[in-house]
Amino acid sequence: MNEHHFGRITMTTVGIAGLGRMGGAMGLHLLEQGYTVVVWNRSAAKAEPLKAAGATVAASPKALAEAADVVITSLTDDKAAMECFHRADGLLAGASAKTLFVETTTTSPDTARALAAAVAKTGAVMLDCPVQGSADAARKGQLLAMVGGDAAALDKARPVIEAFTRKLFHLGPVGSSAALKLAVNTGIATYAAFLGEATRLCALEGVDPNAVYDVIAEGPMATPILKGKMAILKGEGDPNAVPASDIDLFLKDASAALILAAQHRAALPVAAATQALLSDAAKAGWGPCDYGDLPAYARSGKPR
Repeated sequence: MNEHHFGRITMTTVGIAGLGRMGGAMGLHLLEQGYTVVVWNRSAAKAEPLKAAGATVAASPKALAEAADVVITSLTDDKAAMECFHRADGLLAGASAKTLFVETTTTSPDTARALAAAVAKTGAVMLDCPVQGSADAARKGQLLAMVGGDAAALDKARPVIEAFTRKLFHLGPVGSSAALKLAVNTGIATYAAFLGEATRLCALEGVDPNAVYDVIAEGPMATPILKGKMAILKGEGDPNAVPASDIDLFLKDASAALILAAQHRAALPVAAATQALLSDAAKAGWGPCDYGDLPAYARSGKPR
């Protein structure tokens, strides 16, 4: 039986739908924190490391929701999230008044609100909770959480969210954190574009791009992004490594940010320029590459 305590509810059974790099890393960390973890993934092979670490594998999203107090979803995009909730054996089919959903997929605010409304019809509650940080940060419980939704629901979910994060921000109603995640991801891509243009400009004067990166890393434009991607930027990364976040993903999010702005009749000229660069890179075959490769494309403009 799932265990609850008076006051703030301590969720002891956590479900995770979507076991990509982020979802899998969160699951492993939660297991280490003592949580009972139930997992589901569309391709069953990705559940094997979690199963070996002690997680139970659910046969469907419906079975996952039925087994868990809190369900974390970590899916590819809006379409995957909608499908996971709405399919015949989906999360909604297994939800009840006891279920609390924590939706960490990067979606549009409209999708987050639509999912929350569908969840509410089952008697359950959903928070949208996109995160910032790498899979390594998730593995160490060091993600940054941005939460949108009901404050009372957040209070109940807080022990689980805090288990895989270093800091949590409650931004307002469902959809608010989704908007910020799109803004952040667009900003990351814009920074990568800046690195490309900075090295391109300096290369015209004969300055080695690697020297440019070294100098920027010591000045006011230094960021964890630059330091974390230094090997890729310098062409020293493992060519067989699976990208943590690829250019196609950032194109999706920058495009979604522009759609959101257009809905409010707002102009985002910097985001538009970044989206155009991402689109050009994708058309040139760079889409599956790590976003740390975007400066190389911005500098050369050549097909992959």
